[in-house]
Amino acid sequence: MAKAGNGFQRDPVTAKPPAPALKDGKTEEMEVDGEDKMDEKGGMNENDPLEKRRKVDADTAAAPTPARSQARTEAKNDIITAAPTPARSQVRTEAKNDIDAKRASLSAPWGLQELGPGGDGDCGYRAIGVAYGLSNGETVEKVITEAKKLGATLRARATAWLRQKKKSKDSFAVDDMWTTGTEDGPIPTSYEEWLIATARPRRWIDGPGFAAAATVLARQILIFKFIEGRWCRVAHYEPHSSDAKAKLQASRLPVLPVFLHNQHYTSVVPATEKAWPSEWSEPLDGSLTQQADCRGAGKSTASAAPSGNFDEADRILGPARTFY
Repeated sequence: MAKAGNGFQRDPVTAKPPAPALKDGKTEEMEVDGEDKMDEKGGMNENDPLEKRRKVDADTAAAPTPARSQARTEAKNDIITAAPTPARSQVRTEAKNDIDAKRASLSAPWGLQELGPGGDGDCGYRAIGVAYGLSNGETVEKVITEAKKLGATLRARATAWLRQKKKSKDSFAVDDMWTTGTEDGPIPTSYEEWLIATARPRRWIDGPGFAAAATVLARQILIFKFIEGRWCRVAHYEPHSSDAKAKLQASRLPVLPVFLHNQHYTSVVPATEKAWPSEWSEPLDGSLTQQADCRGAGKSTASAAPSGNFDEADRILGPARTFY
């Protein structure tokens, strides 16, 4: 407590000063610096030192203490620190992109852009034709537009090769997995019936069909299948051994990858301008050239037998090769 000038203690803020002595029966008015204590309106004079002191003390008491001020500053800093910085925001964005990429890889292997050529029993031939066109520099828009005709043209050439060479005659056997759906009609019971069935527009591609396609295109065909949550290479088809020229040409050119998921074939855009990852061309262990479970149909309900001009499909696939 501060000591007052008259010798008694009082609170500097709340205590009242002693009443001034009476003069002629009246209260003596105190003068400070030649100015009255009371203003013209009857209020307290702003220049009264005591009133100034009271105001300062009141403002000081109402003002935050250093501890409160520091606590408020620290709380504000905590809020600022908790706010995401550009770096944190970027990390979160990148993490989300990684998750999205992994999800996309279910249908687009290795992050490559998937191309769905459509199909109704002919998606295998379409996917091969699309991959072939892309490997020769055709645009995505072009091969997708011509996918149906590419599939039909490739099927016709593969069927012609099978009928001419009859390379599968000795190994022919009726497969228990064949249905009227996979065969696009009656199930073949003989090799000759099977040869006729290969030309059906909605018949699912099979092992001999892949081998014939590889031979007429002079390319290797690589099949990936989605198994237990990941893509696996399950078959690698090369031109038939009877065509040395086709085998040599195929060894110098990129493989044609196709992807089987839920009995539907698709392709992907090459990793570079005209090629896919080089490791896809590495040989597989063992002989996996006849895969009964590599048959695929398609999801489209459109006709599998296109009509119209096939010149563009012939141009993309190149001239039909002659076999002797």
